[in-house]
Amino acid sequence: MQFEDSSDDQNCILEYCELTNGSGVRIDSASPTISWCKIIGTGGGYGIEVSGSAETKPLITHTQIDNWVVGIRISKSSPLIDYCLLGMGNGVAISFHGPEGNPRVRFSDIYSIAGGEDAVLDARQNFWGTEALEQIERNEGQLGKKIVDCSDPLVTPHWDINWATGEAVWVEVESESWGEVKSKFE
Repeated sequence: MQFEDSSDDQNCILEYCELTNGSGVRIDSASPTISWCKIIGTGGGYGIEVSGSAETKPLITHTQIDNWVVGIRISKSSPLIDYCLLGMGNGVAISFHGPEGNPRVRFSDIYSIAGGEDAVLDARQNFWGTEALEQIERNEGQLGKKIVDCSDPLVTPHWDINWATGEAVWVEVESESWGEVKSKFE
């Protein structure tokens, strides 16, 4: 399935679908919404490939992506990836390439990562597999040039990570903001 830079694809919504035959989704300079989908590969290729420019801002949410060489490959774009399960294939769950764009990944379960010079990944807002945690630890809490653990106070439940010891504690946050977010998914 492919979304391209055309008026038809710019605001397209792909919901509640199952792509399990090894064909992924390619987003080229478009900003569709992909939600509540299952994109399962056969061990090769990309589950979702996003490219374009900093203005390419697809929303990928509540989606399971598994059994690919790369689950999501992000190149020169600014996707928002929320509440996804990014499992393992033969390679990595998520990979970042290129100096353009500002991808954001939050509240996702991530098996492994690659690249990341320009990604915004707050480690406290994601669940990490062993391989991803080991990579972050090797890089002293950084992915590329960006610090993973930022100091902004969070109003949502998150991991409080001590990078010196590698210990992580799940923090439930009671706030009006989190209550509003949580109620949308119950």
